[in-house]
Amino acid sequence: MAILQDHSFWRHHIGVLFAAFLIVGLSRLIGEFGDAAAITNVLLQSIVLVTIALPLQTAFAVLMARYCTLCSTRAASLIGCVLAAIPSTALSMNALWISGLVVGSDATRDAFWVWLKATYPAGLVLHATLGSMLWMVLSFRWWKSRLPEERQPEASTETDTATSADDLEAPPDFFKRLSPKTVGQLWALSAERHYVRVATEAGEELLLMRLSDAVEQCHAMTGLQVHRSHWVHRAGIEKLVRTNGKMCVELKNGTRLPVSRSHQAEMARFADDIGFSDAS
Repeated sequence: MAILQDHSFWRHHIGVLFAAFLIVGLSRLIGEFGDAAAITNVLLQSIVLVTIALPLQTAFAVLMARYCTLCSTRAASLIGCVLAAIPSTALSMNALWISGLVVGSDATRDAFWVWLKATYPAGLVLHATLGSMLWMVLSFRWWKSRLPEERQPEASTETDTATSADDLEAPPDFFKRLSPKTVGQLWALSAERHYVRVATEAGEELLLMRLSDAVEQCHAMTGLQVHRSHWVHRAGIEKLVRTNGKMCVELKNGTRLPVSRSHQAEMARFADDIGFSDAS
């Protein structure tokens, strides 16, 4: 792997190995400072634990961060560290037993299994908590800068692309007067006496205002006034419908709005520009 030829990789991980060894070793030495043999034993155990756990945590965390798309890079790395505790606990306990660093152990297989069953749960919790915390503090930032950027959802169709562009449009001022349950992508405006019916992807609501004022506030949006009483946004159009020479715009909620004869040619050009065709 190319990264193994990177000098910064080795400098970083040797530094992390040393820092983790100091933290783990010193934390396990509490209460053992009066016994030289016990100190030596604890330090050797710490070397074994860190040497086995760190590479496994790194491998699991990096693989999760690179390939897991269900959560953020940080969360995926943490999950990887926790999962790495399962094999690293088992391997480190085997290494401690084989090396004779477990005080009071004997060479029988039965004694090993008894000891492993008794200590594995506590060791697993220690690796999953302290080990994961140390890796996230000491290594996550270094690895995050070398992992691919978090992928953003890509538009799969022209309609998706258009919707993304629509999301970038600043909402008109009258949106501030809508109830929260109605706020969403604008679809259409319709005049009803002294009110304007605002249709969005979330629902409809009446606002006391003139249609001309509402349309003026939408001047920067991709839409068209198709009738003296109706204005439509491209995001709300499902299709155009022609019947007996009359044209209607069908919205995505099924509502049909008439297109006046004076606006039919302009509406047809608008439909072509945004990729909609007539439906008889």
